[in-house]
Amino acid sequence: EFVNRYGVSRTVWREALRAIEARGLIKVVQGKGVYVQKPGLWTVIDPMRQLLRDQSITLKHLMQARSILEPEIVRLASLNAQEDQLEILEHDYARMTKTLDNIEKNVAVIKDFHNHLAYATGNPVLAIMIWPIIALIPNFIDLFSTMPESSRKVCENHDKILAALKNRDPDSAEAALRTHLIEVMKLFENRSDEDFSVIKEE
Repeated sequence: EFVNRYGVSRTVWREALRAIEARGLIKVVQGKGVYVQKPGLWTVIDPMRQLLRDQSITLKHLMQARSILEPEIVRLASLNAQEDQLEILEHDYARMTKTLDNIEKNVAVIKDFHNHLAYATGNPVLAIMIWPIIALIPNFIDLFSTMPESSRKVCENHDKILAALKNRDPDSAEAALRTHLIEVMKLFENRSDEDFSVIKEE
């Protein structure tokens, strides 16, 4: 029907459907039809990833956004986290200490820690807001790999964040989180803008 209506070939139509399906917007079921998918967080991540590739946003921008959102996230998490959520964060930290010599795995675990931290607030809106930002950090894995010494310092900072969470101390949790973000930015303060814009292609 669409082929006839718009005057395109079946090959072009199939390629268009594949491209749309790859973005998660539709699901093509052979022999049944095409179904619209429920929107998810990918609808935010994909455009942001393209903006990174276009150098419209950089790692500095992502870190600035984190510095606005995460201090409040960690405060709420210290007050609202359930025991099982604290156990998950402890598990993340344990994995962090075991992957210090593998920067790619270590950054992936750090991403998990911060995602779980957001969900521990009990506020799904905050989790949705921070998740796309955190999800894009591993795209800079090549930049992180030039500073292997940073992994141990980052790990130490997360130990302090976790301790404050377990003590239900929002002030200490926020202070530890802010220190972590400041120190991460210091690691990159001598980098050029080009460094901040280059991302790892997936």
